[in-house]
Amino acid sequence: MYKFFYILIFISVLSSCTILNLNSMMKPEPPKISVETLEVVKTGWQEQHFKLRLRVKNPNSFPLSFASMNFKLYLNNKQFTTGESKPNMTLPAFGEQCLAINIVSNLSDIFYGFKGLKKTFKERQLNYRIVGNVTIWKGTPQIPFEHRGEVPVKGF
Repeated sequence: MYKFFYILIFISVLSSCTILNLNSMMKPEPPKISVETLEVVKTGWQEQHFKLRLRVKNPNSFPLSFASMNFKLYLNNKQFTTGESKPNMTLPAFGEQCLAINIVSNLSDIFYGFKGLKKTFKERQLNYRIVGNVTIWKGTPQIPFEHRGEVPVKGF
């Protein structure tokens, strides 16, 4: 009689763990996305090209497959650029990976949103805020993210 009781408890505990794991997969924690570096690739009269390196961390106990990501990047409290990416990457549970994104800023963006760009970039360290959304699996709701910090600037 006791064996049946212990087996019943064991099965109940096992099934509840499975249900908890499924619930966490249905509502994933947002990935931790931070700016690792901002590199000036090419500057011209009309456009400026940059390489943005993001560090993406998965705080979940299951892998995340990224379908798409969009973001706004603010440097020293001024919007610098917006971007979209279809990173085609899967982060393992509790894993992290770097993602390089090429971004373009045009002259009007700099004049209206970022006066004194050259002087600011020569400081070599900028405050940033990145805000956006990621879609983990196609057809699922977007997950918002936001991160603040400092980013080194290279190539200016």
